[in-house]
Amino acid sequence: MARCSRPPACRPAAGGVFGAWLWREAPWLQRTEYLTAIGERRRVVLADGTELSLNTGSEAEVLFSPLRRLIVLRRGELFVRTGADAGSLVGRRSFWVHAAQARFEAIGTRFGVRQAGSETRLSMSEGQVAIHAGDAPPVLAQAGDRFVVRANGAAPERAAEAGFEADAWTDGALVARQMRLDAFVAELARYRQAPLACDAEAASLRVSGVFQLGGADPVGRALDALVRTLPVKVERGAGDALTVVRR
Repeated sequence: MARCSRPPACRPAAGGVFGAWLWREAPWLQRTEYLTAIGERRRVVLADGTELSLNTGSEAEVLFSPLRRLIVLRRGELFVRTGADAGSLVGRRSFWVHAAQARFEAIGTRFGVRQAGSETRLSMSEGQVAIHAGDAPPVLAQAGDRFVVRANGAAPERAAEAGFEADAWTDGALVARQMRLDAFVAELARYRQAPLACDAEAASLRVSGVFQLGGADPVGRALDALVRTLPVKVERGAGDALTVVRR
């Protein structure tokens, strides 16, 4: 779902300091909101040529002005391949992604941002991104890097290997490499309306494989694969809740 507006005259479009800055900067502001439901993924091409992908249960607002391109991640996860911005009248405009704990300045790149509770996570596929968090000096992230920014205002930290390809969901797959079962189940749970959990006794088992997110009931298919390949079973609880337990 997308909603787009382009005001004919200059007026603030966001609250606080950001809104005041836009008032001074732009005679117009192009604003579009994109939403995905649980289990839905979406890819769109923005006016500057940027490819924006949204993962399950995500919300982002795109704000383009004459001098800056900005995506605000409200919840969930996005992945961007920044466009050449060939139609801009002032040359290539700066490109930013804002999330709860950090601001990311892209330098011609492909990268993902994920909002998870009190943490914001960055995964780099190509190019460079400057991470701005609190009062700390910017940190430069390069291809292959992963960073986490926490809500306590600390500087960005390099993230531990998660055991899965962070951008594989943009191609409709969850790719796991010796991933802990509890972490894998937590990823699957993002694509299901009802609760899905992993019992502590099964948590340390390891999962490897490619699990498709498209088609009917991708979570159910992934759970069936786990039951066939690991010593686990799936127990059903109240309200269609599921728990992966050790056999």
